[in-house]
Amino acid sequence: MGKNLSVVAVLLSATTAVAGFAWIGSPIQGAGGWFQRFQEDGVGDFDLVAVQIASPVGSFESPTHRNFTAGGWSTTYELGTPPTLATAVGATVDWMQWDIGFTGQKSDSLAFDLVAFWGDDRVDSVHASWNGSAWGMTTGEWSPDRSALVPVLVPTPDGALLGAIGLGLVGWAKRKVS
Repeated sequence: MGKNLSVVAVLLSATTAVAGFAWIGSPIQGAGGWFQRFQEDGVGDFDLVAVQIASPVGSFESPTHRNFTAGGWSTTYELGTPPTLATAVGATVDWMQWDIGFTGQKSDSLAFDLVAFWGDDRVDSVHASWNGSAWGMTTGEWSPDRSALVPVLVPTPDGALLGAIGLGLVGWAKRKVS
């Protein structure tokens, strides 16, 4: 009896860990790549999702994240050409569907990791693998900080100098007109 309860507890915890992220329907092959519809729910509120390629081959199509069911969401950061990491942010939701685009053919195998955040708290981490015909999902091990997924743009010295010159010219022009 004790062994059976342990097995059930392990199965329930493994299922619950990936219950928030799931594929919807079948992948669709496009002209330059393919995409799959996904859904995130059951993890509570979230305002950021990020994916990174976890296999030696494969990449995302740009824009990686698209066709969100929630308004105001968009891909805000992609790393690489074609991207191997991509972040999307938007208003806080507790359920959403969207498409993730991949390069190549839908018969190509690949794997990627997904994380979802609400503020600075990671609320989901999933490892997804595609074998060319079916998806597999397990608990993810990718655990980035949110700050690593939303790079802060630091102005270059040239940009700061040009901005200061521009502000000075605007001030000068206002004084001249007065």
